[in-house]
Amino acid sequence: FHYASDRHTCHKYVDECSAGTHNCSSSTSVCEDEPAFHSCTCNPGHYHIGYNRYICHKDVDECSAVNDCNTTVSTCNNTLGSYYCQCHTGFAQNTTNDKLCTEIDECATVTPVCEEQYSNCSNTFGSYQCICNSPYVNSKLNDKLCGFENCSSF
Repeated sequence: FHYASDRHTCHKYVDECSAGTHNCSSSTSVCEDEPAFHSCTCNPGHYHIGYNRYICHKDVDECSAVNDCNTTVSTCNNTLGSYYCQCHTGFAQNTTNDKLCTEIDECATVTPVCEEQYSNCSNTFGSYQCICNSPYVNSKLNDKLCGFENCSSF
């Protein structure tokens, strides 16, 4: 037995799941009996919208359809009920719109990315270059370092 919502009327306990009186869709969820009510647990790939614990919706893969991710600077990642854009290296999530990626100016960072006494930093799309001051040249092993051209191991 359990009390009705008016807290004065007593009802005999009914297992809606076993009795088949539940409103869960067998194609999208499983009925779970709880004291005084039942709920629908969504099948994998389905989810509840808001506070409605009885209706499960199939997830739509927004990444396989038209979406707001710019594939030049990000990769679309599907989530249940939504998606997000994972920014590529050299780009950061926009602070006002998580579907946008903003190019990072590596040359404007507090920590120098180039050897300041030997080169100048030049920001590029998604990266940067260290342009060596004369008579120095970029290393063949690491183009962010500068050295003398006649150094064979450089």
